[in-house]
Amino acid sequence: MRMIIFSIAMVLAFSACSSQKKAATTENKNSATQDTTTVIVFERGVCYGKCPAYKVKIKANGEATYNGKTFASYQGLHKAQFSQEEIKKILDKALAVKFFDMNDNYDAGATDLPRVTTSITYNKHTHTVTARGKIPEGLKELNNMIDEMIQSKEWKKAEE
Repeated sequence: MRMIIFSIAMVLAFSACSSQKKAATTENKNSATQDTTTVIVFERGVCYGKCPAYKVKIKANGEATYNGKTFASYQGLHKAQFSQEEIKKILDKALAVKFFDMNDNYDAGATDLPRVTTSITYNKHTHTVTARGKIPEGLKELNNMIDEMIQSKEWKKAEE
């Protein structure tokens, strides 16, 4: 009799844990897609030539804003959407090139070169790297990937 009661209690306990886990998973997925925390900021600065200057902010839910300045593809404030796969691809690349271990600043000292600032938040830790001229290969790869994704978007004019 005790074995039967014990067995029933174990089955109930495991089934209760299973339903709680499913509910928690659903809640986590919903909160991730609604998260409006900025996770990626990418900014290209001006130079003494015709370098495009703009700033893009991408939130965890994929909402992105593009603020085009001089010689940029789009002038002023624009909006687009990034997929969760695109955000994951950027974060994976950042981890692969050891972005979070990079110095905060790489500067060749030439003031006529454009400045590129990349800021990524991952696991509640934000790391920002500013580079001008002297850019490590891994950072170049990451910046090029982000830039290509930005250029591939259809940015729609937003109210400022």
